[in-house]
Amino acid sequence: MINILSILESLDNDPKVASTDFLLARFISSSSPVKVFIGTDKSKEKRYILIKLSGKWSDSELEQLPRWDGMVVEQLKMSILNYTNSPFLLLYNQKAEDREIFEVFMGNICNKLLELDTESILHVFLKNILQKWKMFFSSYGKGGLSNIQQRGLFGELWFLNRLIDSGSHTNVIEYWQGVERKNHDFVNQTIAVEIKTSISSSHRSFKVSSEIQLDDTGLDALFLTYISIGELNNTSASLPAIVEEIRSKLSIDLVALGRFEELLLFAGYLEIHSKTYTTGYVIRDVLSYHVNDDFPRILVAQLPVGVSNVTYSVDLSACESHKTTTEKVIVKLCGVEEQS
Repeated sequence: MINILSILESLDNDPKVASTDFLLARFISSSSPVKVFIGTDKSKEKRYILIKLSGKWSDSELEQLPRWDGMVVEQLKMSILNYTNSPFLLLYNQKAEDREIFEVFMGNICNKLLELDTESILHVFLKNILQKWKMFFSSYGKGGLSNIQQRGLFGELWFLNRLIDSGSHTNVIEYWQGVERKNHDFVNQTIAVEIKTSISSSHRSFKVSSEIQLDDTGLDALFLTYISIGELNNTSASLPAIVEEIRSKLSIDLVALGRFEELLLFAGYLEIHSKTYTTGYVIRDVLSYHVNDDFPRILVAQLPVGVSNVTYSVDLSACESHKTTTEKVIVKLCGVEEQS
């Protein structure tokens, strides 16, 4: 994995950057079929990704690439190294205040670009990854996770941590699919688990955000795990703390660790915001349920024609007959016994 921040720091410290009116760029890998440079300008406030194109892209191809506020995509003819008057695709931040978060974006996209086997899929790749980042900014903005989003992510990471502790292989990280806009938070083939995290200590209920969320159509089993938490100051059980704990456990498998880092990004968690996540959490209770038969829910098949995007709340007191244990949920999802 290429350390983009290290390269940018090297560019910033290069004496030439202050004495040129042009971009100062660095080639980041000669082994990839996609030739990628990263650069900065004299101000050191704009960061650039420069991708060498084998031929000029049409206006239609350029227009198909997703964008978001403050990010620019353009095509220019440039001369860099041995590439003279050649077409390059440029991605850069328009606003100085976006530099730090754009550097995170650069790290993700540049390392993914270097994994491509051929330039022929470059356009499709860029459409997909830029769309993911556009959705990221649409969902989370540029200032970090809200309190509600922090709690929700903490609950999902708590469950993921339990999966890792179950003794199953580290690829359980692939079960964490909700952050990629899948229907359920955790999925292993035909077994799925929804996680609901709440700070309410009086009225125990949870919100269902769509008619699909508790629909087990096509699944062998769907479970729901309800995590009741309290918020505390000055505790080690914070969102950054559980992220670091999982990173440590996955460090024996760099592929799993890399995948975890990618999923964290699309869960809205960026390291540049971690110092602002100071709230600590204590687990009050964990309850699990088998979502089947007469479990209180709304199913897609029950909705009248024209009705969709349904949100509703479910009272836990109505779910008692469906109770199971979290250990059994983990066994079902992973197919292994959880260690005590």
